[in-house]
Amino acid sequence: LSPLQQGLYSLAGLTDSEAGADPYIIAMAADVSGALDVELLWSCAEAMLERHPNIRVSFFQGTLSRPVAVVPAVFDLPWQHVLAADAGEAAAVELQARARPFDLAHGPAIRFVLAELPDTQWRFVVVAHHIVIDGWSLPVFVSELMALYGAGGDTAVLPPARPYRDYIGWLAARDPAASRQRWQTHLADLDGPTMLTPALSGDIAGGLPERTETELDEQTTERLFEAARAR
Repeated sequence: LSPLQQGLYSLAGLTDSEAGADPYIIAMAADVSGALDVELLWSCAEAMLERHPNIRVSFFQGTLSRPVAVVPAVFDLPWQHVLAADAGEAAAVELQARARPFDLAHGPAIRFVLAELPDTQWRFVVVAHHIVIDGWSLPVFVSELMALYGAGGDTAVLPPARPYRDYIGWLAARDPAASRQRWQTHLADLDGPTMLTPALSGDIAGGLPERTETELDEQTTERLFEAARAR
């Protein structure tokens, strides 16, 4: 495991699944209008987990000194296709998929939910644990999935995937003592943990993220993009 994965694995062991949703679950959702080939989308999702073995792993420690990721030769795709009467019911299905914790010992730590609504409307949701994918790579994963679907499942449309194990090998060749020393020097002036929330809002209350939706006009949107680019 990478150091970040080791940390997330340790945190998962401390999380009480009865207490509520896991804060390290991330998701993307899309509304689809028109005809959709459910069987093709399912097969493309399965092909994506074949393409990226590190996403279909299970995690195991047992008596080992540190946990390892186990890549299964065969796996069951975590797929849910439901018929929803309306958008409200589809939203409830999505919320349930986002809130349900993952069992990291029995991967894959990713799930796909397709809610079928009347009038050829669909809600497609991809939910994953942060230990196998992050906010940068999830959009890449979904983009590859959509490209594969657009090509009728022909994997030749995608470029060769660099194996994640190459990154783990690169990490293994690093000097962990030198890395720790560099961070200790960089953080030496801090006298305790830091939090972004008070600095941004003055609110020290913790908890799970909440969703807020707002609509911006074109000019405000462009100013927001420019501000983000500039910083």
